Amino acid sequence: MPTGRLFEGVATGAADGFARMAGRPAMSLLHLGPGLANLHNARRAHSPQV
Repeated sequence: MPTGRLFEGVATGAADGFARMAGRPAMSLLHLGPGLANLHNARRAHSPQV
């Protein structure tokens, strides 16, 4: 049964992986803090993200 919680780490990780493989910018929409760790990793890897 879904709990209704959002885990943005999955969305930001998927966007980073897409950007690295496709070489095109990826976009993820955040409204909580958990996704920021993956955005930090993407920035260090110079992945194109919006």
